Amino acid sequence: EQDQALYAMAYYMNKLDYPLECIAPLLRRAISLAPDSRLYRVSLAVLCARSGRWDEAYTLFAPLDVAELRCQTCVRFMARVFDHQGDAAKRDQALARLEQLAHDRRRMVGAAQVDEGGKRNDVGLSVDASFNRRVRGE
Repeated sequence: EQDQALYAMAYYMNKLDYPLECIAPLLRRAISLAPDSRLYRVSLAVLCARSGRWDEAYTLFAPLDVAELRCQTCVRFMARVFDHQGDAAKRDQALARLEQLAHDRRRMVGAAQVDEGGKRNDVGLSVDASFNRRVRGE
């Protein structure tokens, strides 16, 4: 659980505009405690990319399977890093995933329904339901 506390600290420090030099050690430590966490790795990679630390961002992104990522912003950063580092194959995979995520999002929004009271009942409710199922272990 220490890794979660470190990530939470890094998350809020980022929100408060702390510099990368203060945040990165927390994320690196969280990664060392939970090396399989994509969340920690992607968070540090995005921060590195934003700071122009392309080599470090590439090292963090490269081993990840882009098909497992659902965050469009993260995949967009991934594509930029791969492009910057000259890895056309990985860039193209990231761009294809970005298209797939955009398509999925359009489909979900298009599937929005109106409930019995005439109120819009869209994606947020399905996300909440999915979260609730995970919490219950379904």
